[in-house]
Order: sequence, then C-alpha cells, then structure tokens
Amino acid sequence: MNRLLFLLVTAVILFPVVSGCGQDENSARFVVLGDIHLTEGHPGFFTQRIGEFNSGKFDFLIILGDMIPGYNHPRVTKRTLEQWAFFDSAVSELDIPWYEVPGNHDVWDRESERIYRKRFGRLWYSFERGGILFIILSSEEPGCREPMSEKQKNWFINTLESGGEGRPVIVCVHQPMWRYGAFWNTEIHPFLKRHSAVAVFAGHEHRYERTEKDGVLYIISGGGGAENLQGTPALGGFHHYCDVRLENGSLSYAVIGRHGKKDPLCVDPDTVRKARVLMRSLVPAVRLGKGQSGTGIKAERTVVNPFNTQVEAQIQVCSHAGSPVSVRPSVQNISIAPKGTQTISYTVFLAKSGFRTFLAKYRPWIEITGGAGKTLLWDGAQARTGIDVYPFEKARQVFRQGTSLPPIEYGPKVEKTFTFSFANPLNTKIDVVVRVVRTGKGWRTDSREIKLGPFMKRATAKINAAFEGTAEQFVCPPVLECSVWLCGEKGREQIYARRFSLPVDMADYFSMHRRMIQARRITRASRKGDAERVLPSITASGMLYNSGFGSPSYRTGLGCAWTDKGLYVRVECETGSLQPVITHTERDTNVFLDDAVEVYVQSRKSLFRFSVNRSGVLRDEKNGNKEWNSSVNAETREGDGVWTALLNIPWKDIDIQSPEPGMTIGFNLLRSEPRTEHVVSLFSPVFGRFDTYKYYGRLVLQPAQPHDDWSAGVVEE
Repeated sequence: MNRLLFLLVTAVILFPVVSGCGQDENSARFVVLGDIHLTEGHPGFFTQRIGEFNSGKFDFLIILGDMIPGYNHPRVTKRTLEQWAFFDSAVSELDIPWYEVPGNHDVWDRESERIYRKRFGRLWYSFERGGILFIILSSEEPGCREPMSEKQKNWFINTLESGGEGRPVIVCVHQPMWRYGAFWNTEIHPFLKRHSAVAVFAGHEHRYERTEKDGVLYIISGGGGAENLQGTPALGGFHHYCDVRLENGSLSYAVIGRHGKKDPLCVDPDTVRKARVLMRSLVPAVRLGKGQSGTGIKAERTVVNPFNTQVEAQIQVCSHAGSPVSVRPSVQNISIAPKGTQTISYTVFLAKSGFRTFLAKYRPWIEITGGAGKTLLWDGAQARTGIDVYPFEKARQVFRQGTSLPPIEYGPKVEKTFTFSFANPLNTKIDVVVRVVRTGKGWRTDSREIKLGPFMKRATAKINAAFEGTAEQFVCPPVLECSVWLCGEKGREQIYARRFSLPVDMADYFSMHRRMIQARRITRASRKGDAERVLPSITASGMLYNSGFGSPSYRTGLGCAWTDKGLYVRVECETGSLQPVITHTERDTNVFLDDAVEVYVQSRKSLFRFSVNRSGVLRDEKNGNKEWNSSVNAETREGDGVWTALLNIPWKDIDIQSPEPGMTIGFNLLRSEPRTEHVVSLFSPVFGRFDTYKYYGRLVLQPAQPHDDWSAGVVEE
C-alpha cells in the first residue's frame, strides 16, 4: 500500500462563492459525512468521532444517508425499528444539531418509507444556516420509476429560484446522481450553474472523490463508517469526514481520515476512471445457451493498460458453494506494459442445463489484487465485480422494472387495474408471462402474456384485480408469478421466474376499525395455576404481518381473562418442527430477539410492554424505560409442536385501580420468530413503530358467565 497516501497533509481547497452578505452572515463550519451504517455491537468510525464533533468547532452536522444497515424484509418491521433505536442512542450523544439525508439503506420500499416519514416527516427539504441555503434532495422514492419525481424536481427548482439568489447554495443527496445517467446533468446541473451553487455532496459509494464542473464542486463522501470500503486509499476507499467552512466568501474543506487530515486532492478522478475501465475489461461476459451443460464455453478478453506505468495484478475467480457455474483457471496473473495490451482466456462450465438455476447467489465474481507502478489500486475483496451470466442478469432487470406497483387501499368492494410496463434489454425476442399462482378468498384477477421484440423500449399490459369480502380476506391478496422466456426458432425457454403478492394498504382501515378481544371475568383464579386451567386452548389465529397483509405460516392463539386483582393472558404459539431460538437468559435483556411474545397495554397516558421468551425470561418496560420492574408473573410451557406463554399482570402495575365490566383497554400482542428471517406478527398491525398505540386493538372486560363459559373469549372482529 502506498504509505505516502497516509501522510498528514494540511492543505485545503479554496473555492470562490457568491457573497452578498457580510462575514458573520455568510459563515458556517460544519461536518459532512455519509454511509455511517450504525450497527449495534460494532462501534464504527462515526461513533469514534463524536468527541471531535462535540469539540465546539462545528455548528452542525449533515449525514448523507445510509444511517442504518436496513434492507430488512418488509414483514420484519421490528428489525428496522431496532436499528433506528440504536441509531437514536448513538446520535443522542451529539451536542450539535444534525440534518438527515435519506439513503437507500434507510428507505428501500414502501414500509421503510412509512417508517422514515414517521420519524423525520419528509424525504426532501431545505434549511438556512449562516446565510447559506442548504437543499436536501432524495434519491430514494419507492415506486418512482424515474431518477426523480416531477413533484420533487419542481420543488427543487422553486426552492432554488425563490431562495438561492445572491447567496451560497449547497445541495446534499445520497446517491451521486451526476454519475448515473444523463438526468442530473441535463435536468438539475443547469439550474445549479445558473444560481452559482458552490457544492453538491453525496455518499452511497463508500469512498471519497472530488470533481468540478462549471464552477460547481461535486464531492462524494461515503466513508463515514461502512466497513465495505470501495477500493484502496488511492481510489478513495478510506474512512473520513469533511470539515467544511464557508467564510469570507470562500468555501474550504479538509478531509479528515483515521490518521488525521488528507489533501482534498489525494484522490485523482482520472486514476479512478482508468482503474475502473481496466477492471471492467478483465470481466468475462458469459453467454449460455440451450444444451451447453457439461461443455466448456470459451471467453476471451483483451485488456488495455491505460496507465503510463506497468500494471501487475492477480485475478481470482470466486463462486458460492453449490453454484452450477464454474470458471477456469481460477487464478491468473497479468503483467501489462505501459499503454500495452494482454489477452486473457476463461473457460466457463455449466453443471446443469436450463436457466432457472441461476439465482443471484450463484453468480460468480472476480477479485483483483494489484496496481500500477507503486500504487496499489485493487485489494482483493474490495475489488470485486460480478460476472454477467447472460441473459440471466438482463432478465432480472425486466422483472424489477415491470413489477413495481402502487398498493390497493382497503374497501369492502374494490376494483383496481394494474399496468405492467416492461422493456426488453436483450437483442432477441422475449415473452413476459404474468400469471396467477394463488388467489385469495374474495379476490379475482387474471393473467397476461406480453411479447417484446429485440431491444423494445416499452410494452404494457393491464391486469384487473377485484375484491369483495371481509378485511381478513383482503389482507391475503393474490400471489402472481412473473416469468421471462427467451424465444428462438426452436421454441422458447424460461430464463427467469419470481413470485410476488399484489400490494395492499391497510393502514387507513386499521386506524378506523379497531380489532377487539374480550376478556371474561373469573372468580376462581385465587391460586397460581387456576387462570391457566380456565383459560381456553385456542386454535384460531388472528395474527397479521406489520404491513397489514398476509398471515403467518404458524398459528398463534390468544385468550384473556380478568379478576379483581389482575389481567391474565394466555398465548399459544404453534411451531411445528422448528427448533427453538433462545439466546437471552437474564431479565430485561433483549428477549424479543428470541422466540418470544410481547403484550402491549396502553392505560391512561402510559404504555406498558411485557416481553417473555420461550424459556420464560421476562423484560418489562413502562414508557420505554426498561429499568422499571413490575410484579408480573410470566411462565412458559412446552407441548407437542407448540409452546405456551402465561402472563399474570396485576392491575396496580398498569395504573388501573378499579377494573369493572365494560372497561376498554388499548391492547396488542406481538409474536417474534427469529429464523432465517426475523418474522414478526401482530394482533393489530401498527405499520411502523410498535409503540404507535393509535393502531392498537381493544381489550374489553366482560362480566362473568354462568359456569365459566369461555367459548366467547377468542379473537373477534
């Protein structure tokens, strides 16, 4: 590694800006950094620098997105909320204001967008500090098929033209959109040039880079903590933040790494470009066809050295265990003279015929180690690029572009027409088939087949969906399969297939229709165990995913009873043959990460949370305070393919003094199943944070029944 890159350099870059005010008004010093990826148990670059941020030198801080690891399954809202909770605990240590930019690890689908908006209230906004106009844009708009929606673009133009005259303008966005296609350079940059904007900051790429166009600085600062840095330090792959100053009409900034200041010009954009071009030229493009299983497919690449120095590198081909694709030789060395060329050869073997085996995890890749002259440009895993197994990757693009659909809002009778729009990136004919795999009760929908010619830019098809039934039926929408077929003279062959559910939106429904459960009064629960004996063994499942649609594979039973002393809750969790997951053995630890159930009770102005895992370990909280301890008794029992949790919650612990028939209490139940994916289901979905009690169901205290008849104690609507 080039040690010269780590010398402490104190140089900064001065850049003129428009100055219409005095020094005091047009001055600020702030921190800019992106992609901090805060992860519990892994203190990163950001948390290690909080002391510097609080030193009194800085006025505020801007985080350029990717604040959490994210990318959780849409049904695993709990994991997303836990990551945001850890983020909150970390930034609570900051003594200066901070501003957020949404990243693709913060907002990646409609559920994560809902959570993000609930936290921050906006995806794009502007603010003014020190006489500077800061414009925060969002490169993440789920459901938008363009680089930026017209709504956001018009807002940006209006904000810039109404507030950007005669003063410095700084724009922040997560993805460096000026590097991805023509949109930014044709639709956004001209306005920045016209208004003499001084700088645009972005993250997304875990590295540092600085370029300039028409007097506007474009800075990538994505080294705020993510571990998977992109490239060696020579290509900007190092942890850092930007110390930015606007003073006396000039913008200056320093790049602060782990070992001190770096020269803002330490990364040469031309070197980065050449390294990328050379790396791409090393990757074989593999074209697989029918009947080629077991045979070697030759692939040759001619590599050109764009540098003025010798290039020495090693190429290693990697793949996951079980991949049907293997590439030989697995290791090759190259040595190319300045401006010279070298031809490298690969032989690709396909173990099985057919393309359905090509899942993303089977895609092979290459890793490169080496550099030009004495500069290390590629360092193994940090220089990884996938081998395009044609035409699988192209077919996956077809699916992704065509199946992003708006949700259906609930109603007892709904009709919706979906427009599927596909483009063909291949130089041959393809068929796209959208067919119904499973139709839920109360639903009707149809299938369609779309034919696209070579490189056809757009073809659309409309599919009608109709629903008439209950809310319980609405939350289980039809499952469709989208398959892509490669057409030839001898017929067609399927190259990609994936299933997906029609999206539904139940938030408005559950805000107006409370789920209800009745708790019958009993008079014989004076001794421990009596409540268990009289509570029913329930087989009906009333649990839903947090998104409000879909039912879990394993059933959950719920029963409630009450006495003058307390509330009794019994939860039966069907598990089948799944092995238990229990990792927490001490009270008030994170038992909700295990096989667990959680009972939420909203009483007066307080929210109580009682979590118990499969081994009976309890965690209790009042208004989020886990130091609070109740006198709740929690027990668990194991059965054949089922485990049962029993909770005895004294009224005094939940601030209820005199319970009586007819009383209504805010109530929710959550079940946690940590398997390959951490699945969370709820009695009443909350569409975001689990403490959003406006969506909670209602528990109604009922009088005692003759002979303790418990048949009415089950989940009801």
